[in-house]
Amino acid sequence: MIDKATMVWKEYSTIQNMDIQQLSTFLGDIGKSRLPVLNQGKIKYVIHKSTFDEAIAKNIGQANPILFSAFEGDPAYLILINSFEKVPTNTKLEQVLEKLNSNGKIQDVFVEENNLVIGWLPNSLINRYLMKK
Repeated sequence: MIDKATMVWKEYSTIQNMDIQQLSTFLGDIGKSRLPVLNQGKIKYVIHKSTFDEAIAKNIGQANPILFSAFEGDPAYLILINSFEKVPTNTKLEQVLEKLNSNGKIQDVFVEENNLVIGWLPNSLINRYLMKK
């Protein structure tokens, strides 16, 4: 699990009025493909860089940038950025895998304690762990 203290994430209130191009560039600069968005310690969204890039490509030629608030208002993107699961701290890996396998769109599971995120299990980390066994 990636501990919250080492996770790269953004607070919802700080990105709500940001241009999604800035967020995509940020992810590219740090070499990450996913961005968890928390709202007062609770997971709100997980955005994949490719989702930002798709929205940016659709907006080419437009004078105004796409603000995150407009991006999240698009039902097609809202479904994508809400594709994650939450589990309590005592959840076994087998249960996490069941959640991932039950919905092909879900690639991220967040571990919570008292309804607050304490860690993140992206599918890539789980797959690496399973390959070592």
